[in-house]
Amino acid sequence: MIPSLLNFFGLGPKANARIVIRGNVYEGAYVQHAQKAAQRASLLGWMRSESHAMNQHIEMEVQGSKAEIDKLLVILQKGTPLCKITKIEVDWRSLRTNLTAFRVRT
Repeated sequence: MIPSLLNFFGLGPKANARIVIRGNVYEGAYVQHAQKAAQRASLLGWMRSESHAMNQHIEMEVQGSKAEIDKLLVILQKGTPLCKITKIEVDWRSLRTNLTAFRVRT
């Protein structure tokens, strides 16, 4: 019971993940959607959009509650009405000490 309560309040085990979202995601609405979701979850980290020829993706690094990162992954997969997510890659990493409030990198 206690671990589930800790997860509910975002106080459970901490984690760090590098996330790459592939598909038709190079639009302002999806970037705002992902940024707001990460900020609402009180995650630390950053994101940036990449577009090279036919390869569009968003790269993120997030750190915080493992439960909140798992919720974020569900939100990212659902996306926005105009996007089409083809793949989400997650690489779980060691915790870092130099991450700050979540922001968009250019």
